[in-house]
Amino acid sequence: QPYQTGFRTPAEYYQLYLSKHQNITSRRLHVAGRIVGAYYFAKAIRQRKPKYIVYGLALGYGSAWIGHFVFDKTKPASFSHPVYSALAEGRMFYDMARGRISLKDQVLDRRKD
Repeated sequence: QPYQTGFRTPAEYYQLYLSKHQNITSRRLHVAGRIVGAYYFAKAIRQRKPKYIVYGLALGYGSAWIGHFVFDKTKPASFSHPVYSALAEGRMFYDMARGRISLKDQVLDRRKD
């Protein structure tokens, strides 16, 4: 299911992005991927080994894509809108950390957009 292209602002895109992340397992895979990606990015800097950036990207994107293809049954936004997708994922992660988006049940989401 492709993403629409009628958004004008990052906030509009974020609403569309969230609509494609309803499955709890997919959300959890996104969080895990972001954490693992950040770990390997930091490791690449600490050890000055660029191969860890590749590991982080592969594991980070891979886990999110599994969430999309297997659980959400959607096409990852990173294919069609990579910049907006990265920004929206960062905001989703922030909203999850703040308790606005649940990793237990979407009924518990408390967003105020």
